[in-house]
This record gives sequence, structure tokens and C-alpha cells, in this order.
Amino acid sequence: MAALVAIFGVGWFVAAQRALASAGPPLEQRSVDEAAAVLQYHRQLIQAHLRAECQLLSEDPRLKSTLSVPNIDEGTISDVLNDLRTQSGLKLIATLTPQARVRAVLGGDQYRGLDLSTSSVVKEAAANEGAVPGTWVAGDRLVDVGVAALRVGDRIVGYLVIGATLEASALERVHAITGGAAAVLIERSVVVAHPPELAPMFASLSGASGAGAASFGGREYATKVEVLPGIVPPVRLAFAAPWPSSGSLTALVWTPLAVSVLAALAIAARALLRQG
Repeated sequence: MAALVAIFGVGWFVAAQRALASAGPPLEQRSVDEAAAVLQYHRQLIQAHLRAECQLLSEDPRLKSTLSVPNIDEGTISDVLNDLRTQSGLKLIATLTPQARVRAVLGGDQYRGLDLSTSSVVKEAAANEGAVPGTWVAGDRLVDVGVAALRVGDRIVGYLVIGATLEASALERVHAITGGAAAVLIERSVVVAHPPELAPMFASLSGASGAGAASFGGREYATKVEVLPGIVPPVRLAFAAPWPSSGSLTALVWTPLAVSVLAALAIAARALLRQG
């Protein structure tokens, strides 16, 4: 019996070492990769919803008829937009002129009067019959948008833009699902992070890209930074997960071996006492 217990302990020790050596990326790196994948999936769902909602709203006859009126005032356009926003529950909704200058906007005053003619999303919308998704920066927030060209016959009378901000609640869900922390950085500023206490660590990643590591609060973290393409100012999505303490892995490997050896010794001693 003692020999069997000892053999079990040695077997566990060998199997644990092999498993740790061949398990692929360490746990903290998997958490970081999974956090990035979950947030990407979340944003893809949001963009798909915005595209569908924008397509639906762009077919509203009130919008096209209003924008077709020469020299229509901004207040009248805003009234129509307010009705559409109430109907859809959107936070950001705007119309652009045929030249892609912001004509009326609700929920995004920082866009008022902006010339968006160089936006790749607007150019894509002009070249397509339906709505298209994209991503913009609105002040200190990352906004996923849907954009549709509004046509009367072959003529573009304007553009409809709707948007949804990437909020801390989305990052909180990512953390709950994967264990990975996440943040949005615009230029060199952390605009949203979860857990929020890690914001100073994420700020240190403002110039980074790809996989890496960082130290914060006496702990080491695996990190990953993704730079979103084609957005000005530059936007980064950053992710982090703490490295497990070396003691926990040591205990995983050595504790069963030590326990089995002690148990084997105890069994052997008991057998000797019985023989005596």
C-alpha cells in the first residue's frame, strides 16, 4: 500500500510538470486573449445592430422629405431626429449635408458643424445603397456608428448617422466573463477602464502595441494592446491579467507529492509497528 501511495505521488508530480510544460499559453495570457476576443465580438454585435437600425431609420419618409426642402432650418431637422431617437432609444443621432458636414445632431454636440467628408465611413456609405458600420471618436469616447446615405432618386440629400458609445459596463462584462481587465485609450489618455483602479497601469501602455507585460501595485500583469486602424486621433484597446504567484504553481506540483510521501511513510511505520 505504501508503495502504491508513493507511486501515485510521483505519477502526479511527473504528470503536473508535463501538463504545465505543454498546456500552451499561460493562464494570464489566455485571459488577456479571451478578453480581447469577447470585446471584439461585443463590438461586432453592436455594429451589426447599428447598421440594421440605421438602414431602417433611413427609410423613414419624414427624414428624406425634410432634408429635400431647400434651406430647411436645423430646428425642424432636430425635431425629426428627436422623434427617431425616442423611437429607437439611441444616444447619438445626426444628419449630414450632401457634402458630409454635420447639419443637426442630438447627443453629440462635439460633432456640430464638423466636416466629415474625409471620413472613410461616409465615403463607404456614399458608395453603397445600404447603411455601413464604422467607428469614430466623439470627444473622450469611442463611438461605434452606422451611416446611411439618404437618396431621393439618384440624388443624395444627406446622410443619417447613429451611434453607441463603448461604456464601462461593456468592459465590466468582459472582465466578469474572462477575468481580463480592459481599457480604452484615446491618444495617451485612458478614457474608460475596468477595473477602474487599473487605469494608471493602462496609461503606461499608451505607446504600446501587441503582447507585453506591466507592473502595478506590486503585481505583474500580462498585457495586450490593439491599435484600431484608420481612426484619428489614435485609439487603443488595452487588456491585462495578473500573473499567478509562483508559490501557487509550486504548491500545485509539489503538494500532492509531499503528501503522498508522508502518507507512504506513515503506512510503512504502521506496518512495522504491527510486525513488532
